[in-house]
Amino acid sequence: MYLDSYLCQCEWCKINQYIKAATEVHHIIDVDEDWNKRLDIDNLQSLSHECHSRITMERLRAKQKEAKANQPTEEEILLNKAFGLE
Repeated sequence: MYLDSYLCQCEWCKINQYIKAATEVHHIIDVDEDWNKRLDIDNLQSLSHECHSRITMERLRAKQKEAKANQPTEEEILLNKAFGLE
């Protein structure tokens, strides 16, 4: 946060010219995706609590949507059962 003068660095705040205090550090590439980048300075972003919460929720929703998209449809499940392809 020191490198960012303790100011929120989210794109939304920058575009809208909001000045908020950064109180949290965000991993741009989530540690679940690449543990080796957890301490990489280029993977860290200073954010306000509000922006960090918003970005975290957006990321969670995207993961849930992706997981749901990868699930078979009810029709696919029934066809697999009918043809013994379980």
